[in-house]
Amino acid sequence: MSTTIYPKHHPKYDEEKRKLAYVQNGGSPSDQTLTNHMLVRIIGHSAKVDEEEARKMMSKMYQEKAIRLCQKSGIFVVEDKEMKRMIENYENELPEHRCGFGMECLWPEWPCGWMLELKSGVWMGGMQGEEMKPINLDL
Repeated sequence: MSTTIYPKHHPKYDEEKRKLAYVQNGGSPSDQTLTNHMLVRIIGHSAKVDEEEARKMMSKMYQEKAIRLCQKSGIFVVEDKEMKRMIENYENELPEHRCGFGMECLWPEWPCGWMLELKSGVWMGGMQGEEMKPINLDL
């Protein structure tokens, strides 16, 4: 899986930051507007399923109109009371930095468990629990 990393000066950085602002709203997703990535994490955590199964469940919820997609922003809006409870439970059960699969993940479109760190001016990256290796962030 290829990962695109957007540094602060890149135009996509602001777009991703705006998407994140919808979700964070004070550090939590409880405003009921979610990105696809966060919604999959919440469903995965709540139903105790892997990412693929969580995506299937999300698709079914969309068909049943429990969630709807805002065409302008690309953000999901939660309509269903049960789904809203699922989000509240997620917030109460997991620290903010952990994803629905229990990994310490970066936001928003990185592989689950991927970590990034700046050490002595060199960007190091790797999966959680594995050795961090130097990576090239040039676009």
